[in-house]
Amino acid sequence: MLPALLGRSKEGRDHLVEHAGTISLIAGDWKLIQPRPGAPAYTGGHVETGNQPEPQLLNMATDPVEQHNLAANYPDKVKEMTARLDEIERSGRSRRR
Repeated sequence: MLPALLGRSKEGRDHLVEHAGTISLIAGDWKLIQPRPGAPAYTGGHVETGNQPEPQLLNMATDPVEQHNLAANYPDKVKEMTARLDEIERSGRSRRR
């Protein structure tokens, strides 16, 4: 990734792992947010935490504000991305909080 950040290469990772309370994987147009217990919003309800008891699958090309969970419509995509995130974690390149 460093060569891409330094402008020495146009190649970078084809995914991004986010850690912000919950852990998520962005690959292409898709974002998978892993299940996590807890309140879905901070006190007052104005800022979402990302916490949900079920996985969230979002198509960021058609839903850039992340309002529509498509996990029930695309269970194979959820399995694929969950397996990929698990592999990333097992390889030591990411960790759950």
